[in-house]
Amino acid sequence: MNLHDIHRKFGTSGLVIAVMLGLLLMLFFGYQLAMFQLQQDSRHSDVARDTLDALKTENSTLTKSLNQRTVALELAKMDVEQTEALVSELEEELEGVRNQLAFYQRVMAPEMTQDGFLVDGVEVNPAAGADLFRLRFVLLQQRNNKAVIKGDLLISVTGFLDGEPVTIKAGQRGFLPEGPVVYRFKFFQNVDIDFTLPKNFTPTSLNFATTVYQYTTRRGYYEKTLPWQEILHSNKVSAD
Repeated sequence: MNLHDIHRKFGTSGLVIAVMLGLLLMLFFGYQLAMFQLQQDSRHSDVARDTLDALKTENSTLTKSLNQRTVALELAKMDVEQTEALVSELEEELEGVRNQLAFYQRVMAPEMTQDGFLVDGVEVNPAAGADLFRLRFVLLQQRNNKAVIKGDLLISVTGFLDGEPVTIKAGQRGFLPEGPVVYRFKFFQNVDIDFTLPKNFTPTSLNFATTVYQYTTRRGYYEKTLPWQEILHSNKVSAD
């Protein structure tokens, strides 16, 4: 039945009532549909909220775990650095002890080294002035009978002066004007002296020579030559 049939059968009043009923039914079903959609959206919102809360909780847990691992890693790095520094320090101390042990072995246990007189630990350091150097070394006696030995140690430098090969001995050209180093000792004697070299002189080696006496008895002749570059410590400028 359509609206024309309703109007013909019930008249105008019936038609109005029918239209009103139709509108009410539409409003009712529309309201029900809207409420159903609202409930669905609310459910979806609750699910999304629960999911977001779970993600937040998981993110917080992961962030806390990451921070803890970061701190642990930094502490481990610090431990490694401290361990490496300690190992380096111990290695330096061990090297110093080895050097001291080798020195005293040469002094007190000559059977472990070559016999006789020895110039050891030779080191040349540039000093404050131009062409000024500091020479340090130790004289050792390497004999079982530690009697007093003495003598004059002649020091010379070999090199090139203005392109010409030259050997400058103590007392020449302003090099060690006091002359040979006088020594007298039973076990060892430290030597620390300053010297200058002529301008335009390029050293190539440092030479030592001496006749060793025990009291008044001649014990032998000692000679030693060291390459200049092996004994020059350019990074150890003297502060004295």
